[in-house]
Formats: sequence, structure tokens, C-alpha cells
Amino acid sequence: MMRLGKWGNASETLRRCFELEFVSAADLNLAMANLEWRKQCAAAAGDLVASGSLPLDSFRAALVAEYDEYVVEWLLREYRGIRLIPDGGSYLVEGC
Repeated sequence: MMRLGKWGNASETLRRCFELEFVSAADLNLAMANLEWRKQCAAAAGDLVASGSLPLDSFRAALVAEYDEYVVEWLLREYRGIRLIPDGGSYLVEGC
């Protein structure tokens, strides 16, 4: 659900897992913090490409300046709210 940007659904699923005792309170808190961090990074990514495509290096540098490198890598690998378009030896990033 996170990869589709369905943040509310992902949050509900995590809370339900806690209620069913599939995860501990500590694991829930960690997962919820990770969810929020990814949500904020995805929103920033959307803002970056709102006016058009951006070279991958510039896109990544702008996000890594504000967010954890691992969250940015997750976004580039998994998040479906952006698209990577081949451009010579690199990529352009645009919104979906």
C-alpha cells in the first residue's frame, strides 16, 4: 500500500496488526515512523517534479539533503508515484 501512496490504508493495516498482536508496540511505533517518513519524502518528490521532469542526480540530491538515503532509495525502487524515464546514460524523473 505504501508503494501506491495509500498512506491511510497502510496505517490502518499496521494498527490492525498491532491489535491482533502480530507486532509489538515498539515495532508498530517504528513502522509508523517509517511510514510517515516515506509519506513526507513522497510528497517532497511530488513537489520536485510537479512542474516537469528532473534529472535523476538532481532529484536524488534534493531529497537526500532532507531525507535519509535509504528512504530515497526505497522511493526510487518501489514508489509508484514517480516514473523513471531513460535519458542517455541516466534517467529523468517525472510524476505519474
